[in-house]
Amino acid sequence: MMLCFRSLRATILSLASIFKVTLWSVGISETAAASGIYTCGNNVNGTLGLGYASAPYAGPAFFTALNDTLFAGSNVTEVSAGASHMLILMRNGTVFGVGANDNGQLGLGHRNSPIVTPVRIPNLPLIRAVAAGATHSLFLGAADNYLYAVGDNSDGQLCISMATPDPYLKATVVGYVPWSKIAAGVGTSYVLSAAGEPSSCGRNEYAQLGQNVRSGTPNPSLLTMSNVNGKVFTDVSAGANHVLLLSNNGRVFSAGRNQFGQLGTGNNIDNQAQSYYPTEVFISSVTPQPVFTSIAAGNEFSVAVDSLNRLLGWGRNDRYQFGVPLLSPWIAN
Repeated sequence: MMLCFRSLRATILSLASIFKVTLWSVGISETAAASGIYTCGNNVNGTLGLGYASAPYAGPAFFTALNDTLFAGSNVTEVSAGASHMLILMRNGTVFGVGANDNGQLGLGHRNSPIVTPVRIPNLPLIRAVAAGATHSLFLGAADNYLYAVGDNSDGQLCISMATPDPYLKATVVGYVPWSKIAAGVGTSYVLSAAGEPSSCGRNEYAQLGQNVRSGTPNPSLLTMSNVNGKVFTDVSAGANHVLLLSNNGRVFSAGRNQFGQLGTGNNIDNQAQSYYPTEVFISSVTPQPVFTSIAAGNEFSVAVDSLNRLLGWGRNDRYQFGVPLLSPWIAN
């Protein structure tokens, strides 16, 4: 999927009262007049859930509601979009998937693709959180808080102690350990423990696992990140090749690739030692430093909201990812 802005300035989308949105342009509306899931962007793999797949290069589809009363806003609690698939978490704990399934990322037990109409994902307990990676999916159990994973495992991103050339076609429980938060990136997976300790697995060529090592060999086992002693994290967000962590005192930490300054460390120097483990983001143009309340990592850029409801961004902006033609960091009230 892709962001659906053409304006070079930040734009308010007034389709409806949107209460949840992802960086891949999936929104949930809960107004009586127009409740439901709205999607936009590339629909070649049927990712938008509209019941059909668009022809290649047909251009983006703009915000359109899924035509199904099942997905009324009051029935849906979360949506998560990967590279070409979407996960829909229902209020009753069931999960639906739509879009690309060539790596089994929809957990349907086969690799038939694309799936153009949302279908319920089998072999799952009731779920309380979902995370769509590029070609894999993660789920967090509602009762046991266990991690369930499915799809591509070529980089060990399913955290099952080995990388495998063949994808997992049915959701598999990982380790029987409870977790509180999950996030999925490109070949990577991240979890937070109940105590707020982060762990990660998968691809690590840019040190995006935050384990104080950079390696072309994937790490298929969940290991605790480095330099996190004494810190308690409340949220985690995975970008393409970097990760953001939000601490309980409103600070943001980052690790991984920094070619475009997406780590928020004041430069765009890649492969620094400090990028190998979670390092605190510093916004030089803001005094005092913001107290952050939410984070989101995109494809080589990052955004966060602070306690004053300001949206701050840093990283790649050559395609106006922030909605404004400015260098980073930038602030939009």
